[in-house]
Amino acid sequence: MLLFRCLDAEKAERVCGANLTIFVKHKLRASLAQSLKDQWAMEQQRRLELAALTHDLKTPLTVISGNAELLEEDALNPTHDVIYKGWITPPKITS
Repeated sequence: MLLFRCLDAEKAERVCGANLTIFVKHKLRASLAQSLKDQWAMEQQRRLELAALTHDLKTPLTVISGNAELLEEDALNPTHDVIYKGWITPPKITS
């Protein structure tokens, strides 16, 4: 009878161990899923911020470039031409 109880105790211990293993696997799986969701959300946020930064930098540069082209194409009087040409096109360096 004592041997039978020991076998039942060993069986119960193995079942408890298996249950614990299954529980730990489920916790790890849930933790990994949450971690991947968080990582994906952070990556999306990074992409949005980078796109906004790129837009914020490109817009003024595009306006400046467009205005410079207009000034370069515009028929200015000779006095203005001398003044503004230096601002639009850098001086040529000769060696």
